[in-house]
Order: sequence, then structure tokens, then C-alpha cells
Amino acid sequence: MTKNIKSKIIFGFIFAVIFGLAAGVLSAQADQQLAPFATENCTTCHYKVRDVYETGHHGEAGIDCTICHSPVNANHPQEVMPTDVSSRLCATCHATVAEELETSVHGQKDLTCVRCHNSHTATLRAENVQTLCDNCHNDTVHDFSYSAHSQADILCTDCHQQTVDSGGRVGTGNVTHTFVPNLQTCSGCHKDEMHNPHTDPCAEGAEEDPDAPCDAQEVVQAGLTVPKDPDILAEPEPAGPFGFIVIGILVGMAAGMILAPWLENLFKKS
Repeated sequence: MTKNIKSKIIFGFIFAVIFGLAAGVLSAQADQQLAPFATENCTTCHYKVRDVYETGHHGEAGIDCTICHSPVNANHPQEVMPTDVSSRLCATCHATVAEELETSVHGQKDLTCVRCHNSHTATLRAENVQTLCDNCHNDTVHDFSYSAHSQADILCTDCHQQTVDSGGRVGTGNVTHTFVPNLQTCSGCHKDEMHNPHTDPCAEGAEEDPDAPCDAQEVVQAGLTVPKDPDILAEPEPAGPFGFIVIGILVGMAAGMILAPWLENLFKKS
């Protein structure tokens, strides 16, 4: 019995070393193969993209192509480079914007950043913001064109996107993406009208309106505010070789102990 346990431990240790070393080597080779190469290599073929990319915010910030197009495909250009078009990738740098977007009406409809923004030029995917909004909100934009706000040359983003001082680089979070007009937005033009209780359907003494969203949850659903503590998943840290080595050791140990009786008999026969 003791001899059987001893052989299992020995074979388990041997397999653990073998599997651990193999996992470490394979992980290192994968990291080397997927190592990003210089943007200059990309622009040799993609010179049309280079011309607009270098003058955009991403190009001026020195963002390498492989930051967004990764992992590097060893068979490129025979095979297309991978492209993550989700907002999760953009959130790596634009964390505040991504957090606001996910809790917004746009985010709940699964609209990603690239639906409105060109990732290479870092500009809108339309001639102007009104045209961009019109792509989805054509009925609203049509009605808005006859409003007093439109006659005063107010754009959709003047009310639905506020500009704040983020203290950082332009484009990393100084334009809100909740798309919800707030009190400061209204008071910027209507500050003299803000203390009239009859302008607030939830104010005390105001005439009751059965359709007014006075309940807190109704206000959230109506899009008049944004719920706090949004459930945003953090970007996972890249896996290092140490984790693969540990897994390899554990798998090797288990395999060695399971195969120990069979291997011991095999050696005895030979």
C-alpha cells in the first residue's frame, strides 16, 4: 500500500514538472508570436487609413494599430486581422464614457461606440451631429426642426450631451454620454423660469398629471435620470505564464497519479 502511494507521488511529481515546463514554454511562445509590431508595418499597405488616422485623436495620441487589432494574426495579410467592435475595447481608455453609455438608452439597445464614431478618424460617422441622430431618430428630428429650440439653432447634443472638464486628454470623457438633459442644461437658457412650481409635474402644489413620471423608478425608465452604481464589468487583466504553469503542474500531478499503476506495470514488463 505504501509502495503504491509512493509510486503515485513519484509519477505525479514527474508529470507535474513536464506539464509545468511545457505550459510555460507554450505560453512564452504564444506571447512572442502575438507581440504587437510597429504601426509602420501596417501603414505600408493601409496607407489610405494612415492618412486619416495620423491626423485624428488616436493617431496624435500615438495609439498603435495592434491596441485595437489584436491578437496579431501570424498569417496576415492572407487572413484578416481581428477587430473587436464592442464598446468594451473602447472602455480600456474611455472608461467614463463607456460607463455612461452602458447605462444610457443607447447602451440598453446594444449600440456600440463604432455605430456613431469612426475609430480611425475619431470623428462622427456623418457630416454633422444632426444627420447622425437622424439616422435612428428621424421622426423626432423631423418634429424638432419645427420647434423653438431648432429655430434658435440648438442642436440635439446641446441638450443631450453636456461638456464637462475631465482634466484629461480630449476625447477621454469630457463629453457626457448619458444622453439625458439635466438641470444645468435647462437652466443655462431657462434660469429665470426654474422656480415656477407648475413647470415641475412632481413639485408640491403642481396640477396632477396621471402620465407624469413622478415615481423614482418611472423617472429612470423615462430616461430623465441615470441609475447609480451601474453594473460595469472591469476589463480583465492579461493572463501571464505563471497561471499556465500552475495549471500545467496541477494537471500533470493528477495525470501522473492516475497513470502511475499502469506505468509501473509497463516498466515491470519491459
